[in-house]
Amino acid sequence: MAQIYDQEAEELHLLLNKAANQDGATLVIPDLQRPYVWTPHQVSLLLDSLIRGWPFGTLLLWRVEHEEKRNIPSRAFWKIVDRIEDDSGHVLLEGQPPTTYRMVLDGQQRVQSLLLATHGDNWGFKLCDKDWGVELGSKSSKGKTNKSHWTLGSLCLDLTKFMEGYEKADRQISAVEFDKALVWAVTDQDGGTSKSRTSSNYKRPLVDRSADDQKANLIRFSRLWEAAGTNRGLKEKNYFDPLQKLLRAHGVAEVEQKKLQTPLAELMTTLRDVKLQKVAYLELRAFDPDTMNRESYDDAIVNIFTRLNTAGRTLSREEITFAWLKVGWVKERTAGRSAYDCFKELREELKTTGLDLEIDDLISAVSFVWAVVHNGGKLLTNRDLLQGDIIRPMGADLSAEWELLATTVLDVASSLSDFPPTKN
Repeated sequence: MAQIYDQEAEELHLLLNKAANQDGATLVIPDLQRPYVWTPHQVSLLLDSLIRGWPFGTLLLWRVEHEEKRNIPSRAFWKIVDRIEDDSGHVLLEGQPPTTYRMVLDGQQRVQSLLLATHGDNWGFKLCDKDWGVELGSKSSKGKTNKSHWTLGSLCLDLTKFMEGYEKADRQISAVEFDKALVWAVTDQDGGTSKSRTSSNYKRPLVDRSADDQKANLIRFSRLWEAAGTNRGLKEKNYFDPLQKLLRAHGVAEVEQKKLQTPLAELMTTLRDVKLQKVAYLELRAFDPDTMNRESYDDAIVNIFTRLNTAGRTLSREEITFAWLKVGWVKERTAGRSAYDCFKELREELKTTGLDLEIDDLISAVSFVWAVVHNGGKLLTNRDLLQGDIIRPMGADLSAEWELLATTVLDVASSLSDFPPTKN
């Protein structure tokens, strides 16, 4: 079969902008991808690496033509990584997608991390306070409180720590430890923390940018990223006036503005260069009937998915199937429960019978049942996994019959538990 990919490169800021528009993104994530798992500290380390001039790494993208209508379910990158609510509740892309768009098959963690850091005042992480404490290496929050109390943190530059690091690095931006100068803080005064009650001596894990001692010290990193622009011709002195306006708007005293002017101007030229850095990627081509047949192409795409090592282990055909299940699932037929909720509950109930199965195992078994009952006994092939007209109805069919199916599975598992174990 002919080679189905091209080697390309694109400026970092252009790639991020294509992924940042949640309503019209042209760089999206296939829903079968494993969840975003990086921590806030890993985001800071990534930015530290880029500012130091270290490589970003390559990406693997898949070019999809909308007219084929064979794309697997996909979603936009998250504006807020919510580790409180179930990640399965995210919204998949709906309506008419662009004529041509690309899915990120490898590189989700890096792209999502940079979006969280650079693309808006209220992009960030929503974690319970206990997890923030662990993340920041601090002691557990003091005082009694609701264990579900959470905080939404956005990335900021701590000007005090930045200047300390700058002097320590002999005034060389590339030697500043930005993983220490970049801090996560509350920037949304209305929705930045949960409203659950806390004790009078409760210590919150993140600093609040609105606090009197932080108003002039913390600047949202997204503001600096935006102000850096993409004009290669700008010198450090060209940033003096924009920086003065930015610092003044943040309430920084005039004497401090003068101290920060040159170091921040050097940082701005560095960020500008990071934005203009070319990111290399391999792009799987859209289907071309002149170079290969459809069956060979679909088989290659699914195998690339399933062989791609993500988050430490390979993807499975069952995860692609589950992505379709979640699209077609009708929650009104399962008492408001999502496909994820239903399969998770069934798995827990099966454990009580002594049968401990992984979600993939359940998906495989249920897919078999659906194929027998609704697909003329024809098991799903690799090609079927990329064809919505074939596999999309599975979600609606299974959700309509879920109670009966789940009860039958549990009855069979319970009867099996009555049999004595087989001797080897």
